[in-house]
Amino acid sequence: MAEGTFKNAAEAKQMQEALMAEMNEMDQEIKKHEMGLGPGEDTMEEEEDGGEDEMADKLAGWEKRKEKYKKYIDKGKFEKLEKVKAKQEAKLEKAKEKGKSESYIAYKAAKIDWTAKACKAALLVHNMKKSGLC
Repeated sequence: MAEGTFKNAAEAKQMQEALMAEMNEMDQEIKKHEMGLGPGEDTMEEEEDGGEDEMADKLAGWEKRKEKYKKYIDKGKFEKLEKVKAKQEAKLEKAKEKGKSESYIAYKAAKIDWTAKACKAALLVHNMKKSGLC
């Protein structure tokens, strides 16, 4: 069965729940990467000097963005998530070009994987709404 297609509402809901469970597992992996990076490596777009407070802010930043992305999923806005994913991919390439550490590159790749799953979940919701199943 193709991504985002389904026979009935129950099947669609089951697919959505499976994607959300995968995303929760991936989120735990992202948190492990963040904790392993430490305050010396940037985990957000802007770099600041700051130590432990800076690290707490960075961890909170992903949580805020993740909540926004979950709202996109609930509304079926897969296009917005695809744009987010494209930006994340560009940041990953930039990190590789700058010779960032393997742990940082793995962290960025994990975020991309999470966002790819979010895109699939949002597309599923979009198709459910379009089909009148949601």
